[in-house]
Amino acid sequence: GVTNLLAVRMLFDKIPGVYGSGIIPNQFQSIKVAIRTMILDTFFEEDFLSRQVKEKINILHDSSTVSGALDKAMAIPQFGVALEDKLSMLMTTPIGAMIVAVGATPASLVPIVKPVIRQVGLEVAPRVAKSLSNQALPLDKFRGSVSVLIDERLAELTANRVRMLVEAVMKANLGWLVVWGNVFGGAIGLVSEIAFYYDTR
Repeated sequence: GVTNLLAVRMLFDKIPGVYGSGIIPNQFQSIKVAIRTMILDTFFEEDFLSRQVKEKINILHDSSTVSGALDKAMAIPQFGVALEDKLSMLMTTPIGAMIVAVGATPASLVPIVKPVIRQVGLEVAPRVAKSLSNQALPLDKFRGSVSVLIDERLAELTANRVRMLVEAVMKANLGWLVVWGNVFGGAIGLVSEIAFYYDTR
């Protein structure tokens, strides 16, 4: 138990004369590089991103999925408000003046315009998907942007912060390691004593 506790302690504190102690504060730059590499290679690996993007693009070919997404988007109250605002702007144009002349208002036009927008969306989505499928997606640029963001965030990560993060995880998950180390260490010691006792009889 004492050795387990000492080993955990040695990760964080420099102990004079003990080689390798205080490795986390001393190697925090390497730790940050490892974190960066892990994030990029795990969550932003190019093949993975490519598969995910292609799956999303393929969704645009599914008319029922696109239809549901459009209906959901247009059901949001903010959509109606934004559409009415755009129609109000249209009313200030010469064409809008002609519409006003027949007694139409922006609010009365919203339920008329919505189905048109929906239909256009259904017709455009597959074309957009086809266009995107035929283009080389700039995943390397996206990955590069993510890399820059990660570097900027990690630059703010100090050695003390690294220590606090790792120490919190270890305290939460390795506390029982010390406890069980004591239990098993005691049990092994007891078994050894019993075996030695019977061997010497």
